[in-house]
Amino acid sequence: MTKSDDVPGAKRVLGAVQWLSGRHPDGKATRLKVLDYDIYLDLKDPRFLLVVNELLGSPEITTLKQCLSPGDTFVDVGANHGSFSIVASKLVGKNGLVVSIEPQAGLARLVHKSLAVGASCEFAVHTFAVGDQDGDVELFVPSGSSGYGGVYAGFSAFGNYFSTRVPLRRFDDAVEWRKFSGKTFVKLDVEGSESAFLRGAREMLATLKPRIMMEIHPQSMRAAGVTVESLKALLTELGYRQYRELGSLETYHPIETLEAAGARSVILRTGA
Repeated sequence: MTKSDDVPGAKRVLGAVQWLSGRHPDGKATRLKVLDYDIYLDLKDPRFLLVVNELLGSPEITTLKQCLSPGDTFVDVGANHGSFSIVASKLVGKNGLVVSIEPQAGLARLVHKSLAVGASCEFAVHTFAVGDQDGDVELFVPSGSSGYGGVYAGFSAFGNYFSTRVPLRRFDDAVEWRKFSGKTFVKLDVEGSESAFLRGAREMLATLKPRIMMEIHPQSMRAAGVTVESLKALLTELGYRQYRELGSLETYHPIETLEAAGARSVILRTGA
């Protein structure tokens, strides 16, 4: 999540909704209908406002609609409230698959509830952090927004925050990716753990060659000790040759020209 995701002028609305959520029988699981999507939200988490905006329309949602077809598989790495998983579940249809990964247990439960009431496809929700080894790790979550939650204190442990131990898993071993249907599309937004995910999913990436919508965030990369040069080297090693900026529908560029020029998402492809 980028800090440009803040919603201007929303503080008063947020305060009112959070007050109402405190009077709700289940203040941490409020079901809303947004367009054709049913979603369970934690109204005490300020990021819920952005989730609604995502469902109403965003460049990421536009990209999903361009890249997913019935029967495909969508992998949502860093699902948060699951807005992209919910949209994808409609796009891949009854023969498709949605795999959501979210280390914050409360949010993972909300994603499961939303998909259980709205998805016609098969789905799986996993509650672990992604990495290049198995074990457990400290997860830092700022109270100002769950979207900044991550395993690197230099990026995620700011302001008022809490921390908790969560499982850490390699994707290749933790997910039954050999059973994925159709084409695979991966959304990767994990607050600095992107490179670790790629290393832990190298067998899946080499076999399925999915397109990846990945966040490029200079601050989270710096906290993780990742440079743009090391990221490009890893992507090249994994067979990714081209990228395009989100919102640029046709123009792909050589991976060698990728720069960490501000926080944003890009689309990666192997070129195969």
